[in-house]
Amino acid sequence: MADGKSSCDYGFHMSITDWNDEAKKEIKEMTRQGVTSYKLYMAYDNLRVNDKELFEILSAIEEEHGIAGVHCENGDIIKAVTEKLKAEERHSIRLHPKSRPAEAEAEAVNRLLTIAKLAGTPVNIVHLSSRQGLKVVQRARKEGQQVFVETCPQYLILDEKEYNRPGFSGAAFVCAPPLRKKEDREALWEAVAKGEVDMLGTDHCSFNMKDQKTRGKDDFTRIPDGLRGCPVAEYGKVHTE
Repeated sequence: MADGKSSCDYGFHMSITDWNDEAKKEIKEMTRQGVTSYKLYMAYDNLRVNDKELFEILSAIEEEHGIAGVHCENGDIIKAVTEKLKAEERHSIRLHPKSRPAEAEAEAVNRLLTIAKLAGTPVNIVHLSSRQGLKVVQRARKEGQQVFVETCPQYLILDEKEYNRPGFSGAAFVCAPPLRKKEDREALWEAVAKGEVDMLGTDHCSFNMKDQKTRGKDDFTRIPDGLRGCPVAEYGKVHTE
């Protein structure tokens, strides 16, 4: 897909969403093809791996001297909170950050780092969004654990007030983890300044407002998670057309 089209060097990482003996063999084949990093999810029913699988996958990746980037949110907490909100007949976009609280991220970060420690492997936490999650990382690093952190422009530039935009326009900012509070943004900036954030990535995911985001017009949980990270990085805003 990229041959003859890319203007820069690039590499791939592979998502592991099903774990079995065949998938384990494929990790060795991926290494032979030059793939050394993998994406894992702790949220989303159709993508996430359980704790046992997480331990086994991290151990298998370590054997190949690779590394996993992990989406850290507690999927079960998110599910329970979302069901409670919907049972109260609350469907507004404004509830998106409430349905994916910072506590769900911090818990998942803590669980990931505990499992990674047992597996004896470093890990990369992708798109860290909260002060609570950052504190868990800082504590683990003080104890000598090797952990890498990525955050994204939207978490440094925007906050949850974007979900209060009139009408349906706030849907353009629905992403996971969600935009957080001003205090979270400030904590992440401080971490960037101190060199505690290893990577900045756009996590660019350009769902449009014409016929994709509108799937959730009557139910915020049906809005596809993702925003155009490149415009955020360049302009500090996202157009909602």
